[in-house]
Amino acid sequence: MHDCGLVSTVVHFLLCILETLRNAGEFERVRREGTRMGGRMMALNAARQAPVTDSADGWVTQPTRWGFITSKRVGNAVKRNRARRLMREAVRVLPIEDGWDVVLVASAAMVAPLVRMQAVLADLQALAQRARLLKIPVPPNGASS
Repeated sequence: MHDCGLVSTVVHFLLCILETLRNAGEFERVRREGTRMGGRMMALNAARQAPVTDSADGWVTQPTRWGFITSKRVGNAVKRNRARRLMREAVRVLPIEDGWDVVLVASAAMVAPLVRMQAVLADLQALAQRARLLKIPVPPNGASS
């Protein structure tokens, strides 16, 4: 698997395109079957994907698929687009396990004037860790183990 956090911008764009949830039924399945966790700037809903069989190797896990929800409660179109950009970039940086469908729901706190990418990343990392989505467990508060 390619580490999307350590590459140039062009390669980053070409190799780190996110798989996304496409229709309302997929979002509804994640809401219905998954677990929900709330953070300071976003909520996370996560559900396991159904396993897929491959004739040669048996069971195969699909790449994690993402959905982003930014309602009008977040703000005007500029603020909603900023929230989506922040969430997409935070997702690209974190090492998330394959085989999940995840929906992130932005809150108005994400687009507050002083919020930076590091705060969004920290919030998503905490949510992903609580949901056990991370490939590598991260020590709390940056402490080394």
